[in-house]
Amino acid sequence: MHITKLTIFLSAVHFVLVVILFLCFGIGLEGKQHIGHLIFWTLMMPAALIPTPGLWFIPLNSVVWGLSGAILLKFINNITHR
Repeated sequence: MHITKLTIFLSAVHFVLVVILFLCFGIGLEGKQHIGHLIFWTLMMPAALIPTPGLWFIPLNSVVWGLSGAILLKFINNITHR
């Protein structure tokens, strides 16, 4: 799979996962230490480093995770096929 398609796929998976985890664990559960809540905040970590207005940080965050995952998977694929 090409890195562009892989990035788009992983970005879409990340975005859907963030939305689902937010709906399940992110509303009013700041004090709870549920594993889904911790995974949600871990997935949103790079968004704190992206200075964007409004809710644009969520799709940009998904692209950052998608590109990082795609590069990592391509790197692992290249190493294992040598």
